[in-house]
Amino acid sequence: MSEDAKFFVRRSSKPNTPASVFLHKASGEQVSILTDNEVKEGHPLFPYRESLAEPEFGSFKGPSGDDLYYKLIKPRSFDPKKKYPLIMIGYGGPTAQVVRKAWGGRNELLAQVLAQRGFVVASIDNRGSSRRGEAFADALYRAFGTVEVEDQVAGAKYFINKGFIEKDRVGFYGWSYGGYLSLMLASQAPEVFKANVAGAPVTDFALYDTHYTERYLGDPRKEPDVYKRANVLERPFSSSNHVLIIHGMADDNVLFTNSTLLFKKLQEAGVVYESLSYPGAKHGLYGRANQIHSGRSIVDFFERRLMKP
Repeated sequence: MSEDAKFFVRRSSKPNTPASVFLHKASGEQVSILTDNEVKEGHPLFPYRESLAEPEFGSFKGPSGDDLYYKLIKPRSFDPKKKYPLIMIGYGGPTAQVVRKAWGGRNELLAQVLAQRGFVVASIDNRGSSRRGEAFADALYRAFGTVEVEDQVAGAKYFINKGFIEKDRVGFYGWSYGGYLSLMLASQAPEVFKANVAGAPVTDFALYDTHYTERYLGDPRKEPDVYKRANVLERPFSSSNHVLIIHGMADDNVLFTNSTLLFKKLQEAGVVYESLSYPGAKHGLYGRANQIHSGRSIVDFFERRLMKP
């Protein structure tokens, strides 16, 4: 709202339509369109509009009995009699909501590309995510690396049980906390997730932003067990799974050290892994070249690791 409460700005989007921005009077009357993102002739997405699959939305009962919401994108040529590889894309941490009937940005486009390559793509909002009430969000309090792992594993099994997912061809991709979650899934559920991409992952929360960390994990001097349980570096990794780690070397949010410490751990354990580092890139890995390169690399990784020859 404006300071005098006479006008407000409204944003509106759909899963396959980026957000448009409108100016309204307080009565609701539309005054003008500030940003028009209707996918029409001249819009960057217009040439690809016919190739975009419409996502499905639903829910299932999670391990705690809570309804967990999901978004599912199938290839446009989907045949329910066939079995497909599954890629789950998620975040999993506090203050976020992934499953929305709204434009999802880069991840939305990545999901569409993966679907065009023959993958089923799913996202779920596990316990700890936002806009579900205090009790639901509090599930992650002092519990990183636990309930979100349980719920994502339950989500993968839910989709497998639908009958059109090949159970040995399931992968996960996430960035930031999602990268952390991907590594936790690789470590704790290697029998479910066979290929994991971790972008800019936190591996040791002692290296992360103090305000955020202590808000959810407490004082490390008083809660050492909480920090140890949340530490990826304390978890075992198996060489039977495939892991790709991506990180900007100038990341000033999740320091690149998080990944280099993991590299060292995996090397000492004799675990083969793949990595991509981007010189000068920060946490968002911004820039056209970086985004195209990382996107192509993620798709290539999942095709090599999960697609049958």
